[in-house]
Amino acid sequence: MADVVEFLRARIAEDRLVAGLVVDDTGYFEDVHAAAHHLRWGAARAIAECDAKEQVVDANAEMLRLAHELPQRSRLRPYVMAAALTARTTLRRMAEVYADHADFEPAWSR
Repeated sequence: MADVVEFLRARIAEDRLVAGLVVDDTGYFEDVHAAAHHLRWGAARAIAECDAKEQVVDANAEMLRLAHELPQRSRLRPYVMAAALTARTTLRRMAEVYADHADFEPAWSR
């Protein structure tokens, strides 16, 4: 799953870069609807969403690492493996958002 983690980190970094490029520094909007749209979908929100996505990716990657390193005979193994399955599913679903990207692996959709 390291490859899907690397893929997601790269896509999130691209999203953050794009969000940083579209910052509207004029502070002026045509009407209240444009202002509301900017507040809801503006660069600051996009960057905050990138931060949140990075945290989700990191937490799930850590769970997969722990599951991989856990001894086979550990009493915790069934619980950790269940959490690892959830982590794997979460990462794959997050990657599907970028299914049109050249580096996306169709196997992640299974």
